[in-house]
Amino acid sequence: MKTTVIKIALCLAVFSLGSTTVSAQGFLKKLAKSTENATDTEKKDATTETSEATTEDKIKESDIPFYTCQKVYETDDEGNRLKNDDGTDKYRVFLVDRNGNKVSSEVVAAQSKQINEAILAIAAKVAAGGLTGALSGGTKGALIGVAAGLGLSVNDITLIVKLKKESNRQKKAIEAYKKSFDEEGNPITAEIDKKTLKDLNLSEENAVAESTAKIKEELSKPDYTTAASNDSIDALLEAATKA
Repeated sequence: MKTTVIKIALCLAVFSLGSTTVSAQGFLKKLAKSTENATDTEKKDATTETSEATTEDKIKESDIPFYTCQKVYETDDEGNRLKNDDGTDKYRVFLVDRNGNKVSSEVVAAQSKQINEAILAIAAKVAAGGLTGALSGGTKGALIGVAAGLGLSVNDITLIVKLKKESNRQKKAIEAYKKSFDEEGNPITAEIDKKTLKDLNLSEENAVAESTAKIKEELSKPDYTTAASNDSIDALLEAATKA
């Protein structure tokens, strides 16, 4: 099953810190540029110093919940495709996680909000803790101290930058999904426009077929409407709430 990853959207806002207004989005862009331009030696030193600062990587990219969008043709128990009143094949579209499990759009939205708020808080704290000085020395210096204070590593913070950057590109796709399909994956309108299908990266090559019975079984699972516990998200939330 080949699908294109739909990253959950994390939008950064502008923070006011003391007498200086700090853009969290601008901060992350600068941090990303700083880490990209750092030499291999600087990156190695940063990793070494971070380890010595007692922090270890707590956020794993593979644990952050990313979702794909999948078209599912509905069939009977014998595998025959069901038809709409107009004679077209009946299908649904679902958000699925990394393991191919169907997840409701409400779960995606809730996790998106949760992660977004955590990243905003972490961004503000890093900026307030001396980011400017850290940038002038690559990833070393003040940034390591701030990261340690949050219980994170420099690697964790630079991963946050990457997650924010990648997930922003998929915001429109998530919005398009919620406007076009209901909580059980059924199209809201008789015909979905081509632009929406393109935004969702849906194609016949990605489509699968499942019986109505199997679909109902999957939608009845607790994980469809309730997000599972996730250590990496917990680490984000813990860092965001540190004083």
